[in-house]
Amino acid sequence: MMRATPLLRRRLAILVTILAIVTLACGNAAPSPEEEAPLKTMVAATLTALPSATAIPPTQAAPTATVTPPPPTASPPPTTAAAVGYKAYDFIDHLCDASWTNSLEPIPCPGKDQATLGLGWVYAVDNPVLEGVHNYQRGMLTHPATNTSIGQSQIFGTYPPFPVLAGDQFRATVGCLSNWESLYGWPATGCSVQFALEYYDANGIYHSQTLPWSNWEETYDGAVTTINVDLSPLAGQTVRFTLTVRDQGNPQGDYALWVEPQIWRIAPP
Repeated sequence: MMRATPLLRRRLAILVTILAIVTLACGNAAPSPEEEAPLKTMVAATLTALPSATAIPPTQAAPTATVTPPPPTASPPPTTAAAVGYKAYDFIDHLCDASWTNSLEPIPCPGKDQATLGLGWVYAVDNPVLEGVHNYQRGMLTHPATNTSIGQSQIFGTYPPFPVLAGDQFRATVGCLSNWESLYGWPATGCSVQFALEYYDANGIYHSQTLPWSNWEETYDGAVTTINVDLSPLAGQTVRFTLTVRDQGNPQGDYALWVEPQIWRIAPP
């Protein structure tokens, strides 16, 4: 049903009034006060009966549902295959395959008795303790010669030829053996040495301390050195590696220990 607007109400009131006047006029007589009062009452009643205008709210569009996209799922980081390697050579397993010397005289292998200490000692050690705090399963003691008349106290162990591949690594931990006194009574706390990885090339030329980061100084200070040397500069060559220990002071306490000296190969066997 259509609702009356204010304008429509006025027009209807005027129309009703006109109709009333016309009706009276047709009687050829002006309306008397008695006749005019009912007429005004009728007009007022007519206006009152008309419905009031109601404001019609503007048409509103139905709200549109907003679809919120789910947060992006973080992609897992790419999986990088861990470098898988294997032990290509164990220097302790081949301890006495090496030629041991103090640069002038050969050293017995294994040997650790009083008669040979002047030449130098080399032997395997189970469950060694380094620097008083570090425990390991297996090591190799290399004590430089105590006979200083031969020159600098040192010991060399030269191993059989080994073909080096790119990515090969020399790994070991080095330090001074704990709680040991020699037959002469010198404690290991006096240890002060230099460990070195050196080699002979295929032409028999000796390369001393030429590999990057191939020598490490150790004293009995509670700390050890973990070694991981990239042998890639020697890739394609067949060399004879030499494990070397040189005294840095008094050789009597130089109980220098290599823990698990090995060559690791990253490529599959």
